[in-house]
Amino acid sequence: MIENDELLQKILSTLTRISSLDKKRSLIHGDLALTSTEVHLLMFLRYVQQTNITEIAETMGITKGAVSRTLSSLERKGIITKERDTKRKNELHIEFSEKGKKLMQLIQTNLDTRVIGYISKLTKNQRETVSEFLDVLISIAH
Repeated sequence: MIENDELLQKILSTLTRISSLDKKRSLIHGDLALTSTEVHLLMFLRYVQQTNITEIAETMGITKGAVSRTLSSLERKGIITKERDTKRKNELHIEFSEKGKKLMQLIQTNLDTRVIGYISKLTKNQRETVSEFLDVLISIAH
């Protein structure tokens, strides 16, 4: 059985590795190189489908400026198209380009294989425990 100190060390080590991902290129596909922030935002857009810059920033724990810069970078790379909502200034209409759809398929396949494959083997109780633990980590980070 793992001791509390060992588990805490494992958690802190994992968080350190995750936070250092932003300093590296996270995904390279052909001539396309994406930072982990770009990948995280793409996954957020794909799975959460939120288009309010303020809400994206708050949920992801980054600034509105970082969200705007990352979206602009993804648009320059031809992965998404975005248009401002003329009635609500913080709302965007975001769509994946064909290149973006293919990229998301690649990311989703990788995610399904590694993470969702693992999660699907957990019991309902185990998934709830993991979810509660992640909620605590998120609340600590705020």
